[in-house]
Amino acid sequence: MSATTRDEQIENLIASLPIHVRENYSNESLEQFADLFADIDVDSSQSISVKELKDCFKSLEITIAKDELRALFQNLGTSLENDIEIEFLAFCGILKELSKDTKSRQRFRDNIKHILANKKRKSLQ
Repeated sequence: MSATTRDEQIENLIASLPIHVRENYSNESLEQFADLFADIDVDSSQSISVKELKDCFKSLEITIAKDELRALFQNLGTSLENDIEIEFLAFCGILKELSKDTKSRQRFRDNIKHILANKKRKSLQ
């Protein structure tokens, strides 16, 4: 069984979304979300653990209070009390929630640019 390439992984994540969800995002946003999801999903399990997500926020220097994270999870019908896995659909919902207000949206864009710049820098090394 051959390993899935990064591009295939991203395509599979996007294809896993229901059509009505894909229609709410630009192709560029979906590709960025899928790329970020793949970066956070360090074990390539096609889901993100709460720990992986917390580690991501921490590495991006995004300060998110436990109550804020709990509220995001509750909006998705989950909680921090269980060791849950976040699928790509829920991940898109979290990013949408984080990007609602102007400051959060700009911070999110800046962080995405930072991630992409780091990846580009690493690929050139």
